[in-house]
Amino acid sequence: MKMSVLVMLKYVKNYFDLGLFPSRINFGNKEDDSNKLRRIIWSFLLYFGVFAGVLSSHFMKSSNIDKGFNVKLILTSLIIATIIYPYVYKTAKFDKEQPNQIQLFLSFQNGFFWEVVSNNITI
Repeated sequence: MKMSVLVMLKYVKNYFDLGLFPSRINFGNKEDDSNKLRRIIWSFLLYFGVFAGVLSSHFMKSSNIDKGFNVKLILTSLIIATIIYPYVYKTAKFDKEQPNQIQLFLSFQNGFFWEVVSNNITI
């Protein structure tokens, strides 16, 4: 039982590992530090694109459009985006060195069609 939990945790860790934080960090090289910071910021922008897509999907499907957004809708969208973002990030194979606006569009699109994306996720 304990071993299966450890194996499961290893799979979960590998699923959420995007390779943004390398195991060896070279401090002192300002160019490397700025590139790392830029990649991390870009990854958060891509996550926000997925989140915005999921939120838009919920909003478009909602029959209560007049009521607007509520906290439950936002929290649900955050959780779904957190679960599907690593799959989108790894499957789309975004170029971390040359980010562009098309990547943001793809992030939003994958978030909007999160139900299809979530059917393809395997750990």
